[in-house]
Amino acid sequence: MAEQIDTLGEKIVGAFGDSAVSAKVIVNMMSEILDKTSDMSDDTLGLELATDALKLENLFLEQTRGLYSSMKEEGSLSLGWDDMLMSLANEHESNVYLIGQRTKKA
Repeated sequence: MAEQIDTLGEKIVGAFGDSAVSAKVIVNMMSEILDKTSDMSDDTLGLELATDALKLENLFLEQTRGLYSSMKEEGSLSLGWDDMLMSLANEHESNVYLIGQRTKKA
């Protein structure tokens, strides 16, 4: 995952400039994302964690699709961006499947 983050960060800086990865921007984005998850405590059950993980994976895929569509529409989707976004989507779709199996009710 660290390699994914590094690659994504480099591409974001290349396409949108240094300000796109400033600490303030990143913290604000993380806060918005974390607001969509449950509060955690020592009593949080594994199923609750998996359910939140599934929400986050689906949110990531939604954001990835949005970025892909926007870049394609404006003509800024290079082969490298296309390849990276497709690869990320593939990995996270696998995560959705696996976590979905974990959260499936019997």
